Amino acid sequence: MDDIKTLVSRSHDTWNAHDRDGWLACFNDDVEFQGPGGLAGQGSDAGRMFWSIWQDAFPDCQVTMKVAVAEGDNAIQDAVFSGTHTEGSPHAQQRRHSADGEKRGDSLHARPHLS
Repeated sequence: MDDIKTLVSRSHDTWNAHDRDGWLACFNDDVEFQGPGGLAGQGSDAGRMFWSIWQDAFPDCQVTMKVAVAEGDNAIQDAVFSGTHTEGSPHAQQRRHSADGEKRGDSLHARPHLS
């Protein structure tokens, strides 16, 4: 069984490898996704939507983990998202963006198992 810190690392690794199926496998079917601008949803369909919004608009995106702390079934991470905004919006201007972010998770939202 994976511990929560391993799942946090795996979710970053699969995101950065642009491996949608691997990234989605890190979460339970009832996962809740939240993003800027009120973007929110629950479940696998929301995960696919969240993935497409970010990965399509920023096809070279990467997340660099600054800090990850885990205890028991809880984790919090501070990471920097960066990528070039190329698609997905009429406002895409081929400019590089970078943003600090914080993500919190627990075992209810992560699927703790080895694939």
